Amino acid sequence: MLETYRIDPGLIQEHANGERRITQGGYGDRQIYELVQNGADELRNDPGGEIKVVLTRAYLYCANEGTAMTPEGADTILRMSVSRKRGGQIGRFGVGVKSVLAVTDSPQFFSREDDKSFGFDREWAAEQIRSVQPSAKDVPVLRMAMPLDRDKAAKADPILAELLSWATTVVRLPLKPDQVDRLGRDLQNFPNEFLLFSPHVGTVTLEDRRDGKVITRQIFQRVEGDRRVIQVDRSPGGSTTEQWRVFTRTHRPSAKALGDAGELHDRPEIDVSWAVPDRSGRERELGEFWAYFPTNFTTTLRGIVNAPWKTGEDRQNLYNANAFNEELIRVAAELVVDSLPLLSREDDRCAYLDYVPARGREEPQFAATELVRTIWEIAAVRPTLPDQEGRFGTPAEIRLHPAGLRPEWREIWAGHPNRPKNWCHHSVEQTSHRRQSAERILREAGVPVASIQQWLEALVADESPESSARAIRIVADMKRHGHELAEMATKAKIILTESHGLVAPSPKVFRRSTGRSAGLRRRAGPERRLDPTGPR
Repeated sequence: MLETYRIDPGLIQEHANGERRITQGGYGDRQIYELVQNGADELRNDPGGEIKVVLTRAYLYCANEGTAMTPEGADTILRMSVSRKRGGQIGRFGVGVKSVLAVTDSPQFFSREDDKSFGFDREWAAEQIRSVQPSAKDVPVLRMAMPLDRDKAAKADPILAELLSWATTVVRLPLKPDQVDRLGRDLQNFPNEFLLFSPHVGTVTLEDRRDGKVITRQIFQRVEGDRRVIQVDRSPGGSTTEQWRVFTRTHRPSAKALGDAGELHDRPEIDVSWAVPDRSGRERELGEFWAYFPTNFTTTLRGIVNAPWKTGEDRQNLYNANAFNEELIRVAAELVVDSLPLLSREDDRCAYLDYVPARGREEPQFAATELVRTIWEIAAVRPTLPDQEGRFGTPAEIRLHPAGLRPEWREIWAGHPNRPKNWCHHSVEQTSHRRQSAERILREAGVPVASIQQWLEALVADESPESSARAIRIVADMKRHGHELAEMATKAKIILTESHGLVAPSPKVFRRSTGRSAGLRRRAGPERRLDPTGPR
């Protein structure tokens, strides 16, 4: 490297500016995120292991028991704007790890394997570079590494020694004093949900040892298919659990998308996930876009949409008008719609509608707007509405009853054993959000909500006395309450007659007065007329 700087001194300032751009940009306060991400990637080949972060007044440590540092990993640190991310990896000692220069001038990387520990030092780098270019002012730090004596360092640092007793790699950062308390806040705010998108990580331990106190948070995850239970143990303090559902789809980006993917261009497969709280999980007013950690983007869709989005250097804002992100948004929307039936419950068939985007609310950013628009578009042609028995069908297959019906009328209708099954499950009425969402799906599909006549006549399609009696009871009660649909309801053919089949209550309908009273009949003579409200 020194020979390169001797030949081309302009590279010194270029590399120094590159490091400054990273530390002063969005990466400047992501040290804990970036170190944990890299540790998680090293655990992909050794799943179930631990990542541990320890903060003291003097050092920040991050240890993991995954794959040990390789020559390729060290080479990536030594280069600018190079990442060796592959597949579902989050990061691999690429650009992000250079963010540590915001909190330290001498990052150190210790390996449990012999002769693989190395470090950097700003003063040492300046001395080396100025030996070939004395006029150099700003100098890069992470372009030249020096070997470190692991055993000597561990002997002088009990915490490092303890971590190296089980970890394969330990990153130690001697801290700038003015950064310590900010890192303490970052440690406190580290999101438990990180594990949802890194199921290969067994445990994340976060330990604050500043000022002689030890505050520990350990995050565990139990994975059972798409169900996840996150357990958080705090000391001092107790334990809490959060239940989640996580749906994941592996996607192979198209050539066009990869052309716009930037540093992600060589990922043949990527994972897109949607995580939602399961019943007792923590509620959120807005959902979030994550790139393995929170971004600045939110949505009215519940939960977390996670993908390796193409973002700016701050890792917190998604690029607009980008084919890679546009394709991932489409994949995420398909994943959400296809996962909705899995959120239905036997005791609450329409529970899944609690997760869909809010109706009538403007989405906060372009990505959310496109995601929500695509969700409704896809929902219009996929099985997204449950029938009376909870089986999902498309909007073209499942009818939706009129709005504003009293619960007891729906219960009378649904209580008939031979009711038609291709009508939306009545739990759609549990909240206004559910009802509005179902109507939105139908509108997107170009399917109208059923009229009151259609709903009542569907009930009596079996032409049984019981179904006719139920329909008459509903119409009578609608009349009694002066419901706005009562007049239209009286036009429904719901009264079963002996000789003319089903008729509406409005024509002359007569009850047989003899012992044979198996049904009602229509005739032209002026006999006893049936009350249009029907028998009760």
